[in-house]
Amino acid sequence: MSEVSTVEITLFVLGTLLAIIGFLAVYILNSIKEEIKDLKDGISEINQDLRDGVTGLDRRVTTVEAHLGFSTPSRRKSNGHAEVSA
Repeated sequence: MSEVSTVEITLFVLGTLLAIIGFLAVYILNSIKEEIKDLKDGISEINQDLRDGVTGLDRRVTTVEAHLGFSTPSRRKSNGHAEVSA
């Protein structure tokens, strides 16, 4: 009888440990998922800020070119980047 009792206790302890480890694994993975989501949101914001900055810079360059008498047809698109030919 003592042997069965020891086996039952061992199985109960192992089951409890597995449940705790499983809970901790899910908790940690959810935390990592939230951190990745926060990083993605931050990167998206930085990307949008960069796009806004490049757009503003392009407007300023266009204004300076207009004041200096550069013709805008000399600006051409190549591989997604604006180039100015002299």
